[in-house]
Parts: sequence; C-alpha cells; structure tokens
Amino acid sequence: MPYGWPTAMRLAGLADITTVSALFEEPAPLAQSTREAVLAGFAHRVDRMASGGFHDDRDRASWDQLLDPADPAWLGHRDDLFSLTVRSLYVGVRQA
Repeated sequence: MPYGWPTAMRLAGLADITTVSALFEEPAPLAQSTREAVLAGFAHRVDRMASGGFHDDRDRASWDQLLDPADPAWLGHRDDLFSLTVRSLYVGVRQA
C-alpha cells in the first residue's frame, strides 16, 4: 500500500490510533538457531536489494562472500554477531 498503517487504519474506520513498540535484543554470542535466523535475514534482504537493482556486481560479490559458510569471511564465523529488532503494534478503536 502506498501509505502507512495509521492511514490504512483511519481509512478502515478506526480512530485514536496509537503505536506501541517493543525492542528485542539478543547479545553476542548468539545461539546457533538465532545465528542462522540472523544470517537468513541478511540473505533475504540482500536478495531483495539485488532484485530492486540497489547494488552492483561488486556489492553482490561481497555479500556472497559474507553469506557463504565455505568462505573464510562468512559472517557466521564472527563471535560479535548480535540481533537487535523492534516490533511495532498499531492499535485503533472502531467508531460506534
């Protein structure tokens, strides 16, 4: 949609729209399952950026190295990899 959630909620007839956000942190060193999830998230974002034409062949080659478990530069080898995310919940009230 070409606009944000608050606008979408107003267009759906909701009022008094507020946002509540929560911060989720997983410090280094990550558990294996979390490390895999973080690396999969990187791969997904890199693919989306590439398909949108946002990086060139050199950028893609660098990311391919960083995301390849067989490469010495693989991000999964790092002991300082961490996860920090924010989740937002939009809340509105239906008008009577």
